[in-house]
Amino acid sequence: MGIDFGLLRDQCERTLSETQFSGLGTRVAGKVRDNYIAGEHRYIVATDRVSCFDVIVGTLPFKGQILNQLAAFWFERTREIARNHLIEVPDPNVSKVLECQPLPVEFVFRRIHESGGRPNYYWKATPLETDR
Repeated sequence: MGIDFGLLRDQCERTLSETQFSGLGTRVAGKVRDNYIAGEHRYIVATDRVSCFDVIVGTLPFKGQILNQLAAFWFERTREIARNHLIEVPDPNVSKVLECQPLPVEFVFRRIHESGGRPNYYWKATPLETDR
């Protein structure tokens, strides 16, 4: 399957940069996802926004769909290994999930290149400061 560059070019004018779905609940906007909280459920809308170092730099066609469907794929495939919050995916950009208490831990994995030709790997898990 090849890339349809004409389709991509046309979609640059139709990216999902912001949402306003007041009927879904209280809106909480993030860098690339807009969340709507309604009681015990949350709707996560993956937009096409691109963020670099906490700054939104533009949009990319289909980014939200790819991000959401990739996450849904792995949530479905690992459901028997570990419970997760995914209820359904009613739209390629939207996940309906259970409202959960976050685990305040950040995981960072980076591959660092050294001049000696052998890569170094960096792994760190850090508890995050929270107000909860």
